[in-house]
Amino acid sequence: MKTISQLEFGFIDAQRYLQNPGDPLSEFFRKSFYKSKHLERAIDPDVYFLLGEKGTGKTAYAVYASLYMGSSFVADTEFFDKNDFTRFREVASSLGIEASQYSSLWVFTFIILLINNIDERTSLTKNPTLSHFMGAIRTISLGGQVRTISQSIEIASQIDSLFDKFASSANLGLPESVVSSAKPIFKITRLSDLCVAALADYSNALQFAMFIDGLDVRPDEVSYHDYLTVVSSICNAIWVINSTQLARIEPQIKITLLLRPDILETVPFQNRGPMLQNHSHLVEWGTRYPNFADSEIFKFTDRVLYSQQDEAERLYPGQTWEKYFPFKVESRASASGDNPFILFLRHSFYKPRDILKYLGLMKDFYETTGRGGVMQFEADVFKDRDIGDSYSRYLMLEIRDQLSFYYTNEEYQQFLDFTNGFLGKYIDKRDRVFTYENFCKAHLDYLEYNSRNKKVTVPSFATADITLQFMFDLNVLGYYEEKVFRNGEAKVFTNYSFRKRSFANLRPKVPTSGRYVMHYGVAKSLLVDFR
Repeated sequence: MKTISQLEFGFIDAQRYLQNPGDPLSEFFRKSFYKSKHLERAIDPDVYFLLGEKGTGKTAYAVYASLYMGSSFVADTEFFDKNDFTRFREVASSLGIEASQYSSLWVFTFIILLINNIDERTSLTKNPTLSHFMGAIRTISLGGQVRTISQSIEIASQIDSLFDKFASSANLGLPESVVSSAKPIFKITRLSDLCVAALADYSNALQFAMFIDGLDVRPDEVSYHDYLTVVSSICNAIWVINSTQLARIEPQIKITLLLRPDILETVPFQNRGPMLQNHSHLVEWGTRYPNFADSEIFKFTDRVLYSQQDEAERLYPGQTWEKYFPFKVESRASASGDNPFILFLRHSFYKPRDILKYLGLMKDFYETTGRGGVMQFEADVFKDRDIGDSYSRYLMLEIRDQLSFYYTNEEYQQFLDFTNGFLGKYIDKRDRVFTYENFCKAHLDYLEYNSRNKKVTVPSFATADITLQFMFDLNVLGYYEEKVFRNGEAKVFTNYSFRKRSFANLRPKVPTSGRYVMHYGVAKSLLVDFR
C-alpha cells in the first residue's frame, strides 16, 4: 500500500491536464479516471449540452475524451477567454450585427474552429470547398492555424476579406457588385451553409466532438445583462448548429457546450423539456447515506486510491478505501457508527472536486505533523480545526464563483453580513437549525439595519422569501422533510438544492415553512460561533 505522502489527488482544475499532457499528474489522471455513465453521455452524438455544477467533473470528462479515447472517438476541448465576450460584441458591432443575430455569428465562429481542428487530424484538402475555405483562413491569419475561440473570433471579424478570397479561390462566379454590396451577416450565413454542406460530403470514419467550456464565471467588467445576452446566443448557436446542420453528417460531428444548469435555466428556449431530455446530460453524483457504497461518487473516490497501488497489492473495489479509513465515526442513526465516507458527504456538495480537496488537506495535515509515512488515516483527522477551516474557505470560494455569474461583490458582502450578523443570532450553533419564522425575523432586522444606516438593499435580499431561495440555490441551507412510509415508520430527510435537482427541475424551490439547516461545510466560515 502507498503511504499517505505517496498518494496523489491531482489538479483541482482538469484544464491543466490538457495544457500539460506530459506532466506525471496527467498520467495519474488517465489511470485513476472513473469511466461512469457520464463519460458515455458526454460522447453521445445526441448530447449537445453537458450540464453540471462547478466541480462536478464536466471539464474532466471533456478532457479525458480529448486525450485518451484513442482512435474510436476524436475530440477537442476549447475554452473561452475572459476577453472573448467583450471582443465578440465589438466585432458584432463593427459588422452591423444586432443582438438578435449573435447566434449566426457564433455558429460561424464555431464552424471556423471546428474545421481547423478536424483539419489538424485529417487533411480536408480533398474537399474543394473546405480546401478553399482553409486557404482563405490561412491567408488572413498569415499562414497560422486557428486553435482558440479568440483566434476564431478574429477571423470572423474579417468576414468581408474572407468571403472575397473564398469566392475568388472557389470560383463562385459572383458579380463583384453583388459581393461588395452584400451585408456581413449574409456572407456569414452563406459561408456557414457551404462549409456544413462540404463537411456532410466529406468521408470520415471517425466521430468528432468539440467541447466548449469556460462560460460558468462572468468577467467582472461585463454586466450581467450583457453577459446573459451573449451566453443565450451561444446556447442557441449550439442548438442550431447541432440540430439543424451537423445532425445531417454521418458519422456524426457535434459541438457540445459545458454549462452550469442554473445558467441554462436562464436561457430562453422553445420546447425546453424535449431538448433537455433528449440532447442534454446532467452530471450529478447524488446518493443517500445508507446507500453510499453503491454510489458513483464513492466508486470514483475508491478508484482514485485503488489505481495508485502496485498491481500486486490491488484489492477489490471498495477495499482500498477501507484500508485507508479503517475506523467508524460517530453516527446520528446507528449505535455501531458510520463509515467515514459519510462525513465526506456531510461536509461536501457531493462533487468529486470537494472530495479530492478534502483528501488533499488531510494528506497535507499528515505530512506537516510528521505522519506522512503511515498507510492509514485516523479519526482525529476529521476533528482538526485547521483542516475544517481550510475546507470551509474552499467551499466559500466555490460559492463566490457561482455567485459571480449573477451578482456583484456588494451582493456577496451583504450575503456574508446577513448570514453571520443577523441570521446567526437565530441559529442554534450546535445543530445549525433555524425556523422559517426566525429567518423572517433575521431578515426584518437586516432591512431595518440597512434603513438606519442608509445602505441600499440589493435585489437578492428584497424579501425574506427571495433571500431564502437565494441561499437555497447556493446550497448554503437545506430544509427538513418528514416522510411517513407504509409501515408507519417516519423519517426526516435533509434536502439541499443539489440533491433535488433534475432535468424536470433544474432550479428546485425551497418551501416557505418549517425548519432549515445550514450546510455543515460552510458553517465554519459563515457562523463565527460555530467551531
